[in-house]
Amino acid sequence: MTVTPSHARLIAREYIREHDLLPTADSDIMLLSKDLTGDDDADKLFLDEWLVKHPNVRKSVEQKADDQIDPVWERKAFGSAATPQGRASFYKKFGTEFAEQRREAWGASPGTIQSGNEPGTENLDAGTVAKAKQIVADQDSNS
Repeated sequence: MTVTPSHARLIAREYIREHDLLPTADSDIMLLSKDLTGDDDADKLFLDEWLVKHPNVRKSVEQKADDQIDPVWERKAFGSAATPQGRASFYKKFGTEFAEQRREAWGASPGTIQSGNEPGTENLDAGTVAKAKQIVADQDSNS
């Protein structure tokens, strides 16, 4: 029995989420909808076989890391107002490997809380940074 297009879309989105695939895999899976049966186990087996033949739909390590980057959490862990509690929470939420990668990107110390610079701001002068912070503060106070 074939599945409806909306059911196929649901199967595709669930499979993409479970296997951390690129969003474009949705279209590829939709093209396979005529081969989906609606049986969870059979569809999973079919899509697993398809995925082996199409490794290009997997996210790269860099793409996975970009998906996880959360500037608010990172500032609490490694920014100018970092605290031990903020850093511990970050490590707990994201795991040691990713947290260490982000700590190194910030240039923060591994032991004592010695803050680093936010990635991408190395070449900005202090005046530009102060002006940007003022703009953000003004926007926050207006919202």
